[in-house]
Amino acid sequence: MTGRQANNSDKTRVCPYCRMEISIFATKCFHCGERVDPPRTDQRHFSMEDLGGRKSTNYAPSESVMAALETFRAELTGEIQHSSGGAVTPTSGGGDVPSESGLPTLDERSRQLASLHEESRPTGAFAQVYVYPRQSAGRRLATYLAFVIVLAVLGVGGFGLYSLIKGRHPEPPPVVQEAVVPPNKAPQLLQEGKLLDALNAARDAVVSHETQENQTILAETRAAVRQEVEKLIETNPWTPEDLQRAVELATQAAIIDPCDELAELERYARNEDYTYGMMLVRPEPRGVTGKAQFRLNTLSEAAAQLGGDKITVEVGDEFAGRFELLRVGRSEAEVRDTLRDRRLIYSLAGTFTLAE
Repeated sequence: MTGRQANNSDKTRVCPYCRMEISIFATKCFHCGERVDPPRTDQRHFSMEDLGGRKSTNYAPSESVMAALETFRAELTGEIQHSSGGAVTPTSGGGDVPSESGLPTLDERSRQLASLHEESRPTGAFAQVYVYPRQSAGRRLATYLAFVIVLAVLGVGGFGLYSLIKGRHPEPPPVVQEAVVPPNKAPQLLQEGKLLDALNAARDAVVSHETQENQTILAETRAAVRQEVEKLIETNPWTPEDLQRAVELATQAAIIDPCDELAELERYARNEDYTYGMMLVRPEPRGVTGKAQFRLNTLSEAAAQLGGDKITVEVGDEFAGRFELLRVGRSEAEVRDTLRDRRLIYSLAGTFTLAE
């Protein structure tokens, strides 16, 4: 309705621009002249108060409606039932007839609503929640036993199948990898004449890989060291420096390889050094004859046998188990090593040299 004042019988709403009351069907406000949109569909479900119209009073149901609702409630709870003719009869659970209770009979529309409600309620087996029956203890035990038996059968069958497949296709034997033995450097060092280095290499090879080959190489290296020490002691021509080299070689070899063989070799070389290490104390020449006093090395075997370190001998006598006094001078004495057939000259200065 446009351009005219809203009728009192029309439903009204509030203009969104001037907030004046206009008809709910108006498309233009006759107060401010603004065009207004027709009401939306969802506004038809709003109350008049929500649409800006007049406030309506609260709806109070009549007594007949309350009576119909009470009858409907009684039917739902089962207090009364309808007969085939439409009359209301009380149930066996008690309750009075409708005439005595004051509840009016339902009209046709109410009976249809009641019938629709009754049809929507579950009946029969669906009226209650289905509860599975509880099995007995014996039946549960039988189920568990059957489950265990099935598992056992499956396990035995699977193991048998695995054994059968494994028997047809046996696994190859494991490959045993032999330990890689590094080459022994001792033979090469022996050829180069490096005895102590060769002994050290042979000893390390046996400690890391104790094979028969390494043991043989170590024994050959020990024999080479012994041979060199004996050569230095017994060589001819010989010098006191050769004796010192022999002692040093035997001592170092015994330190590198502390075995019984090399320990004995060291004692042998040192005893030679102690034997030659005697000193001329007092020469007493008398022409072609004479005598001389010597002080032996206390660590030598001769001093141990004599029981002292001083000995006096005349020309032509033997002493210390291997020496012979040949000549005595004013400051020196000449002796011969009968074991090595060497002639040595000892002086009062405490040194000895090889005779010309």
